Amino acid sequence: MKKAFIFIGVIIILTSCSIIRFGRQTEPPKLKKEISYIVNHGDTLFDEYAWVKDKLRQNSVVKKHLQQENSYTEYMLKDTEKLQKTLFKEYLSRIPKNDTSLPTLVDSFFYYWKIDKKSQYDTYYRRLNRNGAEEELILDENKLAKGSEFFTLGFLSKSPDHNLLAMGIDRYGYERYQLYIKDLSKDEFLDIGEIYADDVSWFTDNKTFYYTLVDSTGRTFRTFRHTLGQELKEDQVVFEENDKAFYVWTHRSSDDKYMLISSGSKTTTETWYLPADKPFSEPKLLQSRIQDMEYYVDHRNGKFIITTNADGAFDYKIVTVDVDNPKKENWKDLIPHRPGIVTGCDVFRDNLIVTETEDGLTKLRIIKWEDMSEYYVEVSQDVYNLSYGGSANYVTDSIRYGYSSYNILPKTYSLNLKTGEKTLLKERKLNVPYNGDDYATKKVLVTADDGEKVPMFMVYRRDKIDFKSPVPVYLDVYGAYGDNNTPYFSSALISLLDRGVLFATASIRGGGDKGKQWHIDGRMLKKKNTFTDFINCAEYLIEEGYTTKDMLVATGGSAGGLTVGAALNMKSDIFGAVILDVPFVDLMNTMFDPELSATVSEYEEWGNPNIDEYYQYMKSYCPYTNIKKKIYPDMLVLCGYHDTRVNYWEPMKYVARLRDNKIDNNVILLHTDFTSGHSGASGKYDYLKRIALVHAYVLTKTLN
Repeated sequence: MKKAFIFIGVIIILTSCSIIRFGRQTEPPKLKKEISYIVNHGDTLFDEYAWVKDKLRQNSVVKKHLQQENSYTEYMLKDTEKLQKTLFKEYLSRIPKNDTSLPTLVDSFFYYWKIDKKSQYDTYYRRLNRNGAEEELILDENKLAKGSEFFTLGFLSKSPDHNLLAMGIDRYGYERYQLYIKDLSKDEFLDIGEIYADDVSWFTDNKTFYYTLVDSTGRTFRTFRHTLGQELKEDQVVFEENDKAFYVWTHRSSDDKYMLISSGSKTTTETWYLPADKPFSEPKLLQSRIQDMEYYVDHRNGKFIITTNADGAFDYKIVTVDVDNPKKENWKDLIPHRPGIVTGCDVFRDNLIVTETEDGLTKLRIIKWEDMSEYYVEVSQDVYNLSYGGSANYVTDSIRYGYSSYNILPKTYSLNLKTGEKTLLKERKLNVPYNGDDYATKKVLVTADDGEKVPMFMVYRRDKIDFKSPVPVYLDVYGAYGDNNTPYFSSALISLLDRGVLFATASIRGGGDKGKQWHIDGRMLKKKNTFTDFINCAEYLIEEGYTTKDMLVATGGSAGGLTVGAALNMKSDIFGAVILDVPFVDLMNTMFDPELSATVSEYEEWGNPNIDEYYQYMKSYCPYTNIKKKIYPDMLVLCGYHDTRVNYWEPMKYVARLRDNKIDNNVILLHTDFTSGHSGASGKYDYLKRIALVHAYVLTKTLN
């Protein structure tokens, strides 16, 4: 391995001034160039826009340029302003004036949230499980958010006795959460000092908790123990992870018997444990880390229940082991590994709930501990989304799960674990008439270059599309980290479908839709499968007559932006337009900076560029590095100024270099949200305005 050397060049390339008329930016603003370069493995990586990188976000020249980009985008999309307002009104018209979540019984309290049409955020309530009990307001996000342009709750964690509520609040979009604790019995916040934490886990004494801090890159790395009433300087470090590829998190086992401290990279995990009623005891190591082995721990009746990929179980299996001797050599298979079916579990006193994902679709398997008899929850469609998020009660006779699809309003069911009988508890309502039968769903398998079958899901309005002629298509893609890209219901999407747009989702390699091998075959030195799969899906839509290249709009966000960006460099002539949302497009420069969020941990996703083999491979597809003198389609690129995952300078540099190199008259736009981070605007109405901008762009590019 050769050490990388970074040189900042002295060449400054001057550019002409931007044109501003009547307060509007009517031409794309020019970004000056200052050549810098990285020399590694005998190769030189040039970057003429590296100077815009400002981790502290204090460069006024950069901010002014981004503001000019916004002005130019607004000027170029002026003709869509009326459509944006129309779409926004449509979205609002579908949202019920008021909504309340299903009350969830936790011990002796029902917990639930409410939101009204005028509010950007939720309010949280509870009431005792007894007749005539009064409703108690425990948290109002709207009051907490007052005066903040951005607001989000990173976590909520109640003490076991229900008297204390810990929460993490981010007011800037940095994903740095200040810890607050509210005493619900007195309806007041405690003075605990200034703590920024990523999670809180309470011990059963109701006054001691673990909290996990992040380092300068945003990595959770150090767990502290705090007892209410003591000064912060007295807090003890109970665990510290020095490997920068690993993140730390804490939680109690489902039966509240053990506190668990876990540390994990993209491929490897390790867990420590201690009794949840003995906060000052020393954590014990369950099983030391083994490279590429993951294991996730729960507890029941003196045994740890472990989900693991050990011994070649790529898609995970479930094992058990006695608490007294939990090392790997004593693990016994409970649910064996089945290739292609990703397995996870949730532990209850009387039942084991097993989730299985195959071809991107989830199944729910119920196993009774008493006799290991089992059954599956029935589903009625080929394209659906079954969501299960666990239960707050270890001892329970029922669980809840969600069911929806592109055309099915989300429903919440209660499942009787003894009888298997399901009961509909709630169906999401729209504030306007809606008939799901007006829309059709479809699943196809696209043949990839190497013969693999890539799932792609579609939805469209029946009376708008008869497939006798090409139609507008909005194609969404991700393809990273083993994450699934499954069908989902969106009330905003209705506005596109009702105007004759077909929406499609490609479940390409790099995701986990067909098991862990699907992820493995789209990462590291096989990453290019992700991009060719995506291109194959786009070409399929054109070749099968669904659409034409001029009517095909592709979109990818975050790592999905890398997918689309790499595909554009390989084959840009099959897209009419592209939308990139907080796109990870500057792979090489980001992966050479270990002080940025997640860089070191993502060596196991993309590769380590300090190693020659990975450097050459990554460089060969990096979207920013491989921009060519060629035709690129119209593009809308969105970013968040406070985003610490994909920092603003990535899309900023990408847009500037694209404009330098493209040999066409197509328009590339950049829009920055100065109040948000990676996930966009925090308030539900502000977020809908962003969707209206995107949908208006799609409609303009496909229907005109």
